[in-house]
Parts: sequence; structure tokens; C-alpha cells
Amino acid sequence: MGRSCLPLTANRQTHGNLRAKRIHSLDQKLIFVNNPTLNLQDKCAIITGTSTSTGIGAAIATAYAQAGAKVVINYEPSLPAPDELLAELKSTGGQVIAVAADISDVSQHHLLIDAALNTFGVLDILVNNAGVLGAGQLFSVTEENWDHTNSVNLKGPYFLTQAAAKIMVERKTKGRIINVTSTHVYRPSKLYTVYTISKAGLDMLSRSLALELGEFGITVNSIVPGAVTTAMSGYHAQPESLARNTNLVPLGRVGVPEDLVGAALFLASNASDYVTGADIKVNGGFGL
Repeated sequence: MGRSCLPLTANRQTHGNLRAKRIHSLDQKLIFVNNPTLNLQDKCAIITGTSTSTGIGAAIATAYAQAGAKVVINYEPSLPAPDELLAELKSTGGQVIAVAADISDVSQHHLLIDAALNTFGVLDILVNNAGVLGAGQLFSVTEENWDHTNSVNLKGPYFLTQAAAKIMVERKTKGRIINVTSTHVYRPSKLYTVYTISKAGLDMLSRSLALELGEFGITVNSIVPGAVTTAMSGYHAQPESLARNTNLVPLGRVGVPEDLVGAALFLASNASDYVTGADIKVNGGFGL
């Protein structure tokens, strides 16, 4: 599965240097962990869409583990297990397991819930990060493309949230649901209409369920990335696309997955107790 972000392209040199930049960037972001209000000690998080070690899901999983959380990372069953990410997290003392589950298949959602409860005994945080791009314009989109994109990007998060929230309510857990949407919610693209529609639906899911789950002390919020260098964003293509996206960002660069860590830690922590139904844009001012 890909990551939820604004499609962009970058050159191979950027891809080659991404790993080192990730580590340096994440080291800077983890100053948050030293703040007790942002500590996730003894909490358990499920993070979907962590099939690669360089995406948004991987960055969030790394930050959560270093903040003390027990982490269940999810990967697409048709892809190899994220052994590199697992090894990284465990080498620094992280408590983490990886679970194969197709987010578009509701019958597989219990695999993630069961893994969290059977391994760690609790479930506090769900990050709906898995996503697919679903490229195509009106006259080229097939029903299969529409169904798959919306199943991964919208139906999957809805029903996984349903399953997780049931556990939280039963156990009186003041849980956190975090949905990773896209700047396309505010800035549509004619090249990615189905993706844009699905992410707009996910954004409204956050707000609607914030209303419904508020009485239980469960918060539901969205992180809204802009142009971020991930596998799904297609940075193996022409470098001029990278330049074009960069020119749209007032801060002068496209994002890296670690740029989302601060928002993800905040929304998962006690510091966000009074925040729900919010969209936190982490996009460098893209499109202003």
C-alpha cells in the first residue's frame, strides 16, 4: 500500500539521500519525546500502511516507539514484511510487531485488533495511514479503480475505526484516532479525481466521528500532508516535477515523512486532550 500524500516526483539522487536525511530529520523531531505531555509510555498504537521503511507510516511508527508506545505496524500481504523497519525499531528497544492485513478487506481488520490486544493487552491509538493513489481522470477511471481506491482510502479506515473504537468504548479508553488525508482535500487535482474524492471523504469521516465519539472521550483528527517524498509519490520520474512542486511551497522544499512526526505525536498524546475534529496541515504552506 502507498502512503497518503500529494503526488510528486523527484530525482534518484533525492531518493538515494533520503535515508540519511530521514534519520537526521527524525533525530531533530524527537525532542518532542522529552516533553512528558507528549510521552506515549504504556500506550499501544496500530499504524496502517507501513509496508516500506521510508514512508509516513514508518516515520510515525519510529517516533511512537521512541516515545514509549507499543506499536503494531501493518503491511500489505502481497508485499514483503517490513523487516528493515522492525529491526530498526527493535534495535533501539522498541516494542513492535508487524501484521499483514489488507485494509480494503474488512474481514481482515480483526487481525490488527487481535494482535494489539493479545500481544500488548491494550489499544489506545489508531493511525489510518494506508492509502493508494488511484490516478486517472473522469473518462479513464474504471469501476474497479474507483472501488479499490475508495476501499483502501475510505472504507478501510471507517470500518477499522469502528472496530478499534468498540474496544476503546468497552474499556473506557480515551483513545486517539488519527487519519492521514491529503492537501488535495483543499486543492483538487484533475489527474487524481478518485484519490481526491476518497481523501475528502476521509476528512469528513474525521469530523463526523469526532462528533459521534466525543461523548466517550475519544478524539478523531486529521493530519494533512502536502508534497512528501515517499514511494507512492513517484519520485523516480522527471526532476522537473519535483521543481514544480517545490515552487508551490513557501518554505522552499517538499516534505519528508518525518515532517509529520510532530503532529502525529501531539494528536496521540495527552497534550491534545481538547482537540478533536481538527485538520492539522503539515505542508509547508503548499498552495497558499
